[in-house]
Amino acid sequence: MKELWAGVASYPRYAVSNLGRVKNIVTGRVLKAGTIKTGYLIVCLCGLGKPHTMRVNRLVAQAFVSNPLNLPEVNHKDTNKQNNAALNLEWRTKLGNMQHATQHELQGDGVYFAKDRNKWVAAYAPAPQVWKHIGIYPTYEQAKAARDAVIQSQQERI
Repeated sequence: MKELWAGVASYPRYAVSNLGRVKNIVTGRVLKAGTIKTGYLIVCLCGLGKPHTMRVNRLVAQAFVSNPLNLPEVNHKDTNKQNNAALNLEWRTKLGNMQHATQHELQGDGVYFAKDRNKWVAAYAPAPQVWKHIGIYPTYEQAKAARDAVIQSQQERI
């Protein structure tokens, strides 16, 4: 597949490719991506007066994946968070992403950050494609502890 490049919105010095690479247009150098604890690749882009950490999958999706319904999340079709090729990405809702994870047995830790509430949400999947909301918490650690407690109590019932 031929590598195509597109400018990164709000960061005119950078371009992103349909194969999941990011480069500095001024120097021509491809940036080395780092990995965050959730497994996503990130790069640091300088602009708007200060550096910003951006997830590579979002940059690729914004540049190359159509989003006519204005869905908020990017999903990796093959479940590999390191594969940021445009053909591997799709836009989904939070629920759609969670259902995809359940279908592929990628439950993750069942904790996610709700930007609109500025809080952490805990959930679990007691059955395929069924998600149960546990609660909303101020920290990741509290949300994870709540989720772990619910799962532990479910396992004790069995």
